[in-house]
Amino acid sequence: MPESEAVRRPPGEDREDRHMTHVHVFNTLTDVAECHQHLVLGTTGPARDAGRSHIHRIRVRTSYFGDHWHWLDIMTSPAIETMGGGHIHIFGGETSYDCGHSHDVADSTTQAPDCREYDEEPDEPPLPPLPPPVEKIKPKSGKR
Repeated sequence: MPESEAVRRPPGEDREDRHMTHVHVFNTLTDVAECHQHLVLGTTGPARDAGRSHIHRIRVRTSYFGDHWHWLDIMTSPAIETMGGGHIHIFGGETSYDCGHSHDVADSTTQAPDCREYDEEPDEPPLPPLPPPVEKIKPKSGKR
């Protein structure tokens, strides 16, 4: 890739920094605007290097309410260690502006294992492969 292309990319957009494959789940509500709020739930994108830590992208649609929904496209905080060897991330931001308003969102992700665990060999053997898919029977067409 030409150096000029790499310079134009936003931080965290390089594919080479996606070696940590873990993700987090999140489930929260927006603040109230125009007498309603939206549910925001999903899974973060893969971890991306950020200094001595990592961050995740959250890009989801909110739940549908009335006649609209909103986009939420934000980055989490760097990892915050938790007791037990895991970590979470804080996130916050504003949804897209739709139907004359937007909503604020702020919460944390669920816990994920410490990233250093990915460097270790698994203790258990891999699971056997899944059986081949069952062939679907096509219904007969025609009049009865």
